[in-house]
Amino acid sequence: MHSNLFSLSSCVLFQELFGITPSENSPSQTNQTGTKVGRPSSNQNQGTQIRSQIYKTPDSYGEAYKYRTDVAEQSIRRLITNKQIDSLRNTNPREYVRKIIEEINAVSKNDFEKIKMIHDVVTLLISYDAKSYWQGSIPAQDWQTVLSKRLAVCEGYSNLFKYMCDIASVNCEKVSGYARGVGSSLIDEDSPSNSNHAWNIVKINNAWYVVDCIWDSGYMDGRVAKQKYTTDWLFLKPEHMIYTHFPNDSRKQLLASPMTARDFYNLPEIKPKFFDAVNVKDLQTLPVKKMLANNSMMFPFSLNEGYELSVHLKNLSSNTRQKNCTLVQNNGEHSWCKILFPQKGIYLVDVFWGKTGSRGGQDCMQFIVEAEEASNIRFPQVYAVSAKNARLISPMEMPLKTDEPITFSVYVENRKLVTVIYGKNFIPLEAQGDGFFTGDVTIPRGVKQVSVAFAQSERGQYQTFAQFSVEGMVYEF
Repeated sequence: MHSNLFSLSSCVLFQELFGITPSENSPSQTNQTGTKVGRPSSNQNQGTQIRSQIYKTPDSYGEAYKYRTDVAEQSIRRLITNKQIDSLRNTNPREYVRKIIEEINAVSKNDFEKIKMIHDVVTLLISYDAKSYWQGSIPAQDWQTVLSKRLAVCEGYSNLFKYMCDIASVNCEKVSGYARGVGSSLIDEDSPSNSNHAWNIVKINNAWYVVDCIWDSGYMDGRVAKQKYTTDWLFLKPEHMIYTHFPNDSRKQLLASPMTARDFYNLPEIKPKFFDAVNVKDLQTLPVKKMLANNSMMFPFSLNEGYELSVHLKNLSSNTRQKNCTLVQNNGEHSWCKILFPQKGIYLVDVFWGKTGSRGGQDCMQFIVEAEEASNIRFPQVYAVSAKNARLISPMEMPLKTDEPITFSVYVENRKLVTVIYGKNFIPLEAQGDGFFTGDVTIPRGVKQVSVAFAQSERGQYQTFAQFSVEGMVYEF
């Protein structure tokens, strides 16, 4: 049997972190040095004190992270749209780069800002060459061709970035390796030893930082490339980068204790925004990507202010999303998620991040679970509402039972009335103060659906917050 509780707190073993067991079908959990994956070695405990003599990393990322703003420099936008300078791209690309770097050197306050500006030139100017990639016919990726066509795959992005850094007298190297991007899948992942990507590392103040311009330039929508600027992969900490990027040269992982290909293969896919959203102060654990569970799992986490998470579940056998099987309570330090597995089998868990109150979200973590049992309960359908910080406290599961009192408890700000509704019956919950409402409601037989709704008054417009199915009825949501 396997525990159903797993935590996202740091500095603990994977079994403590996730509270569930790696699948027996996963590769061995021991690396080449005999250190178990997830258990910090003596070098890891010393953090940045023990580093490669060639690729030293900073003691702190505080200064670098000031430039991870997700906002492009307006001066760079103006610079790359300057017609006089842009005319040099095709006629004299070396002079074009020299002019660009000359302008950057004139306004940048330090090397961090200089690299940020070069990063912005590449990410804003160059688009991903999706057509060539999917046709399997990649044109030349030298920096001159990339500048001329304003199209590239990863090789071209990294070549142009390095050339611009060279002209700016910044020590920059290209990194080749495996990345979990276009053409890869966590479900049937290739060997991380098969190189499929290129990015860069740069040296600033005698320390090395990672930069991936292509992943900061946009994303793939099916087979169409979409431009979308970010700084997710600019100066990203190596211990966060390793969840998606595995260099051929282990020294360029920039980790105190480099991972083996097997170590990397066992990691879930985690993207930078997960580390922005979740309060993980020093993630030293190395969780595996495939785990075992009974019929459910639950994990608490601590959210940073302004962020929220949502979770989707997909049955890999039927390739269908499972409804009413995940429930997330975004409540700052006391947030948590519970996942139910409706059938025995293999599932893909997708975690999405979003800003508080925003609609939708973007993926930030993915892992696989093998459920050994099936759950016969579901979660109520909870809807996004305009009310601030609304959350359901109880009941948390359905179907609801009839002919016995059920305690309904809800927290919601800026609402005067919370009501349980079934048929034509409206039963208000009692206000407890500070946004809490509670009350016992008995559901009579024959009722198919029960809702919880908000309103400002009894005659006001009700806004549905949660819906439940009732015992003996088919799930309708």
